[in-house]
Amino acid sequence: MYSCVSLEVLRIPSKPIHFKMKTLVFLLLLSWAASAQPAVIQFTNAHGFDTSFRVDSRPAMQNSFLIYWQDSTLFRHFEAKSETRPQTIAMVPESQGAVFKHFMNHFDYVDFPVFRGDTLTLTYTPTGILTQNQNKETYFDVFAGDTSADGFSAWGMYANYTTMIRKRITADHPNWTAIPSEKKEIIKRQYKQQLRRELYERVKAQMVRAEHRTDSLRERQQMPDLLYTFNTNKILQISRLIDFEQGLVSDSTLQGWFRGYTVPIAGLHDHYYQTLLDAVVESRIIPTVGYASLNPYPKIDTRQVFDQIAASPLFPNRERDWLLTRQLATLREEFSRQDFLTYYTKLTKIASDPLLLDRIRAEYALEFDPARLNAKALILQDASGKRTDLSALLATLKGQVVYVDFWASWCAPCRTSLPASRELRQTLKGQPVTFVYLSIDESMGKWDKAAQQENLKSYAHSYLTLNQATSAFIRQQKVSSIPRYMIFDKKGQLVYTNAPRVEGTETGALLKTLAAKP
Repeated sequence: MYSCVSLEVLRIPSKPIHFKMKTLVFLLLLSWAASAQPAVIQFTNAHGFDTSFRVDSRPAMQNSFLIYWQDSTLFRHFEAKSETRPQTIAMVPESQGAVFKHFMNHFDYVDFPVFRGDTLTLTYTPTGILTQNQNKETYFDVFAGDTSADGFSAWGMYANYTTMIRKRITADHPNWTAIPSEKKEIIKRQYKQQLRRELYERVKAQMVRAEHRTDSLRERQQMPDLLYTFNTNKILQISRLIDFEQGLVSDSTLQGWFRGYTVPIAGLHDHYYQTLLDAVVESRIIPTVGYASLNPYPKIDTRQVFDQIAASPLFPNRERDWLLTRQLATLREEFSRQDFLTYYTKLTKIASDPLLLDRIRAEYALEFDPARLNAKALILQDASGKRTDLSALLATLKGQVVYVDFWASWCAPCRTSLPASRELRQTLKGQPVTFVYLSIDESMGKWDKAAQQENLKSYAHSYLTLNQATSAFIRQQKVSSIPRYMIFDKKGQLVYTNAPRVEGTETGALLKTLAAKP
């Protein structure tokens, strides 16, 4: 089973906190987003990229999840198996647009902006990817062919450094597993800094060449306005990032960059600017905070990171609020519910943007729902807001074999399996078999959007679980990772607590066998 998440029981305060939500506005926003036009990525052929990379003497690392979709809060990846044409992707951006990214090997990628109603067509060629929009304009990769003798670009290795330093650490520290966690983090940071020092001049030269290529294509009217703006900003932010990480940028220069920043493309999340902000936090904030004792090993204390960002003079209000919002999301995963509530309250008092505050309240609305405290039943909510619990649902499905699929919007293996689930549902149509989808998402909005994208929004038995952190059923059945599948027989008895995955050929046969029983 692919482990996507651990579900830990949160410590619950004696009195839940409530607040008044702007429910109508939120529901209207969800309805509007659901009806918006998707952005479409389609493929004309199969790719033959070498996506393996050898770290040590063991078999090479393989990666088939080459395609990424980046929104302001959504980061999703798709499988693109070699010699197989990827399926068409249709996604509704959270705002107006998103960034489509495609890796071509273990390090290097192309990325392009894509907006609602857009269609990008990709054709794999022997040297890379040919991308065209619906107007037949070509989206050139300004980093194309800019590789060294090792076959990878300097920026590719710089940005995706984890595998490179893992290779070095494996060679230099054969006793790695015995090293304490805090010391490991220090060692990894040192190796990262060393690698990036080595790559700095090469990345700098690559950015200069990319800038010249971008301007040249623009002068020849071969680069659309949108892509020109996207690429020039990308090159600028990468150049600033690498200069900062080499210690070449003063605090006053940083503050000038932040104060002077304007969003280059309206409605498109600026991932590269966000990366620069994250690098400043990692360099200036993280080294000043301590570690918290968290299972299974100590981690950077996100509460201290939050407080340091809030107090730092480096960040203007907008940038500070972005960073604090991200820290709050991490804090919720790592610390108690009471810690989360404390820092949520801090953020609502600090944040200066009323729209951001509304989004924060909507994002974490479920944390204030009394149903979250229920330990006896597994509480479920459908897309209309109607609630039930798993036992009551099973009672209504007596006489049906029930195949339960635990999933989440952020779980790539879960979502990769959903097309196979739809096919199997269709195959078993007319038989006494019901598929039930239980999302463990922590956000109503993310679940709602993912359900829409996966054609589950209108499906009768698609639910959001409201209290997986406290549910006795979740603990008893040890639902600690997803995807996870269960089968209940016609009497409502749990007969397979860890059922075969939906893609398996035996799953359909098993469900048919159970359906044939009285």
